[in-house]
Amino acid sequence: MEQGIIRFMNHVHDPSHYPKGKGVITTWIPTDYSFWEQFTYQSEAYRSEKELAGKKMLTFYINIG
Repeated sequence: MEQGIIRFMNHVHDPSHYPKGKGVITTWIPTDYSFWEQFTYQSEAYRSEKELAGKKMLTFYINIG
């Protein structure tokens, strides 16, 4: 699926979101729920796919920065 919109929010101005010395960036990605409903919530497969998506977004974020 081609992605047309990806939004990032850096929470650098709100340290209540993260421990000292760390940071948080949230990502909003519109998606078709039918992809995710194939996974049982919090199953190993779900966590694995979620981790893969996170790694891809981090790589993307680093490369556009």
